[in-house]
Amino acid sequence: MDETTGAVEAGSDAVANNAAASASSTSEALRAALRYIDEHLEQGLSPDVVAEASGWRGRAFDRLFAEALGIELQDYVELNRLKRVSFYMAYRGQVDPADVVAESGYAGLEALSQAFERRFGQSPIEFRRQPQWERWHAVYEPLVRIRLAYTTQDRQVRIEKFEATQVAVMEHRGDLRFIGDTLRKFIAWRKDVGLPPTLHATFNVIHDDPAPPSPWYRRVDLCVATDRTFGSSFPEIAGKVIPEGRCAVLRHHGSEDTLVDSIRFLRERWLPDSAEDPREHPIFFKRLTYFPDIPEREAALDLYLPLR
Repeated sequence: MDETTGAVEAGSDAVANNAAASASSTSEALRAALRYIDEHLEQGLSPDVVAEASGWRGRAFDRLFAEALGIELQDYVELNRLKRVSFYMAYRGQVDPADVVAESGYAGLEALSQAFERRFGQSPIEFRRQPQWERWHAVYEPLVRIRLAYTTQDRQVRIEKFEATQVAVMEHRGDLRFIGDTLRKFIAWRKDVGLPPTLHATFNVIHDDPAPPSPWYRRVDLCVATDRTFGSSFPEIAGKVIPEGRCAVLRHHGSEDTLVDSIRFLRERWLPDSAEDPREHPIFFKRLTYFPDIPEREAALDLYLPLR
């Protein structure tokens, strides 16, 4: 190899290394920005504030954000703020929109209502009466995509014995985009019969793989721990048992948008590397804290993978 060839190859390596370093720097800045936004939704979040928090040095950060993530920074902020409002309206039926203005980051109820209707085509009160879930999921698709690409979890798996638990179940079968309607019925029923989450643990049993042939179809059991029976007075409620047995347990923090990644990690990465064999029972999870009662970043659940 002559000196010219060597110089060209060295130059190419330097360019590649610089490009990789630049991509890594950009990715870290975006992760830092997303973390900061999640932690400060109730505060002012101008592009300059987010840029400073990300540690970014260079061209305008809001332009970088939009080009890299496919959504304007302020749109990302607004959608995150409105998500908590929409969960209050859908699942906390007695909450007045005026009561959530402060924690939603808006100056007043009028500003909140205008933003909500612009995004979802419904006022907060109309959404509370009958959410238009298809539009809601379409609006939030960019957030799901971004979180799947940029969210990381501290994935520590433990093995523990799960004790057999009797549960009352409302089954969701079909398009996952409409599980919110099933969940609204489930929450209302729990209130009617006096089974609050503070006293009776909440479980979800997931009967399908994260990516079945139809990406939206799911069979999910919404469960509350209780030994009470309800009979024909509540035909939508079935009594079942989550059986005892050893389980691999992974704590999932934050948005459930990335729950599919945690499930895949357990099944596709942790399990093959372990000396364990799966048991013939669907994966399930136990809710520990509840969004929107707390900020989404603080929500947590334990995923259980049954083992032999």
